[in-house]
Amino acid sequence: MKKAVLSLLIAVMILTASAPGIRPRADAESYPAHRENAEFSIGAVLLPPEQVKKMFKADLNHGYVLDLSP
Repeated sequence: MKKAVLSLLIAVMILTASAPGIRPRADAESYPAHRENAEFSIGAVLLPPEQVKKMFKADLNHGYVLDLSP
């Protein structure tokens, strides 16, 4: 049983270590838009469409993202 749990843990670590994605910044204040309160902090940045296309394989322009560009 311990070997199975250890094997599963190692497999999860390998899969998540190589997973592509957006790396979080050190803290919420590192983002242009951020809010903090006693319980949590949140930060956000608006990505240009070119960068979003490089980061996500799925086409997010089908009902998920509202295009507000002029």
